[in-house]
Parts: sequence; C-alpha cells; structure tokens
Amino acid sequence: MTACQAIRLRRDEVRSIKETAAEAFGPGTRVILFGSRVDPHKKGGDIDLYIIPACRDHLLDRQLRFLARLKLRIGDRKIDVVIQEDPQRLVEQEAITTGVEL
Repeated sequence: MTACQAIRLRRDEVRSIKETAAEAFGPGTRVILFGSRVDPHKKGGDIDLYIIPACRDHLLDRQLRFLARLKLRIGDRKIDVVIQEDPQRLVEQEAITTGVEL
C-alpha cells in the first residue's frame, strides 16, 4: 500500500467512505481503495474497497448498511466491497499489495 499515491476520489468522497465504514463496521475499521481508482491514468471505473472491519459480527448486515449509507452520501455509484476474510485470497492480496489505505 502506498499512502502518498494519487487516487481518483475527491476529498469529500474519501471522508464519506471512512466515516461510513467506521459507523457500519466500528471505529478502527481500515479501508483500502484498490483497482482502477488508484491509477491516475485511467478514467471512470467502479470504486473497489477492501474493508478490514473492527467488528466482525453480522458482517453481511454491516456490509449492506455500509453500502446503503454510502450511496446516500456520495450518490448511486458502482461500489464493490471486499471484506477481509482470508488474506490468502487473490482479491485480498491484490487489494493489500496495490491498494491505498484511506
């Protein structure tokens, strides 16, 4: 993860994502943006988020609440959420190695 890497999200979007994740998954939740939004040379694309939740109970309910609230805050955009489950999964490895923590 590169903290200083440019990302294609506005500051208010980043703030909304972080606040909504903390509300849904608990304070201390980590959010990593990965995929096309971390490549400044691409255009468009969905928002790919890797969530490392502080609270691990009722994850499906928390994920649905997170997505619903986030869409109310930033608009109806294509958002893909991967919840930390097994750091050996390829999608998790991709998020960890190429993503940017918000």
